[in-house]
Amino acid sequence: MSDYIDITFLGDAELQRKLKRIAFQAQRKIVRAALRKSMKQVKDRAQALVPVDSGLLRNSIHQKSRTKRGISRAFVATGTREQLGIPSDAKGYYPAVIEYGTRTRAPKSYLRRALQEKKSAVLSKAASDIGAGIEREGRK
Repeated sequence: MSDYIDITFLGDAELQRKLKRIAFQAQRKIVRAALRKSMKQVKDRAQALVPVDSGLLRNSIHQKSRTKRGISRAFVATGTREQLGIPSDAKGYYPAVIEYGTRTRAPKSYLRRALQEKKSAVLSKAASDIGAGIEREGRK
């Protein structure tokens, strides 16, 4: 089971031609916006799946996107130790314990499960939004 989604536009000559006609900054803007919108589904599903005690972990689940060296990424993550009130000298990180379990505690996967459940919808939404963005830019 893959813990991430890799979207690569290879082989679709029509899409590549259209994308090449758009300025790099516009390409980046279109792709980042599409990834951010499509990954919201994963964030929302992870928040629905996570076991709730105080609600702090659920409320800390957020999405991020970034572009580095021309590669755009979007991901869903939990809050930092500080945001979750975990002392800096604590040995464990309870979001990981819940997700992966321990020798004595069964895992209750919420991030990986959300990604698996929403993978097809994320790919579909991202492709649709990227296509619409390319069309919008092409009309300018």
